[in-house]
Amino acid sequence: MENILIILENKTEINSRLINEYKSIIKTKGANITFSTIVQIPYKFPIDSEDKDLQEKFNESEHILKSFESNLNQIKIPNSRMNGLIFKVRDFFFGIIELSKEVNSDLIILPKTLFENFSEMLISNQETSTIESVSFRGVKGINNLISNFKSSILLWQDSK
Repeated sequence: MENILIILENKTEINSRLINEYKSIIKTKGANITFSTIVQIPYKFPIDSEDKDLQEKFNESEHILKSFESNLNQIKIPNSRMNGLIFKVRDFFFGIIELSKEVNSDLIILPKTLFENFSEMLISNQETSTIESVSFRGVKGINNLISNFKSSILLWQDSK
């Protein structure tokens, strides 16, 4: 496992628990670890927009990245490269797919709550969406996620 992609939750304390729970996977010697927050940009803005209406999202994302990196540094990962980034997308689901391809991930650690939020968006947009939502162990849309990735997926659920 060379390339690990971690999609972060919007709460620093939850991300901290993710590190503690998957420390053994994250500390794989020589792994490239990419951790990311995903900001969905509304269509009324250009994708590279820095509009003041989006600044709160960017500031929050920056705070989450810095906090996560600080927590990663505390567990002392040997010979690994870490990269944190804010990924701007139009669509959350396809954004994760694109980011996974961009970093050539072997493993994606994805908080189950983020995926569940995406599944709710699918249901509410069912008339306009061509994505089929299938339930697997209580998580809707998992088949679409799996079929679009060329990497392993670890759906992480916070135990608290």
